[in-house]
Amino acid sequence: MPKTTSKPKISGVDPDYVRMYFQYQVDRINKHEEQSLNITNIVLTISAAIITFGFSNKQSVGSIFVLFLPVVIVVINLFAILHIRNRGSWISQHQVRARRIMEKYVPDLYALDQETIIPIKRFAVGKKRIQNVIHFLFILIGVALLAILVMELLGVSIP
Repeated sequence: MPKTTSKPKISGVDPDYVRMYFQYQVDRINKHEEQSLNITNIVLTISAAIITFGFSNKQSVGSIFVLFLPVVIVVINLFAILHIRNRGSWISQHQVRARRIMEKYVPDLYALDQETIIPIKRFAVGKKRIQNVIHFLFILIGVALLAILVMELLGVSIP
């Protein structure tokens, strides 16, 4: 590893404040990711409970109320997808701030960070993409259930 002779550019700024602000950005990123996972867990639990218990009674399938259940599945999973996308923009903002802090106050560390960045593959499977796919599948299940229940309610025979 080459030796560097440049000093961090912290003239007039307390290094502890810089470190604290950098750590704050990292903590916010972790909180946003944790919040997205919590939303996913709650929404998937509610969706699975609706499918399991909402359609377990054969007598309730013929009622109008049962049409409400697939709509709930679609709406809450759509909310989760939108929430995850919104959190992604906040995470990106905190990442940019953290990199800017490194660039301004610790240029050697920033240079190392830039040298070791692995390029993101276009079709890479990440946590966010897996969450969105799972929510999208539950939306498809909700739409299919709604279509089946409406056809059954209208008297169309389903083979």
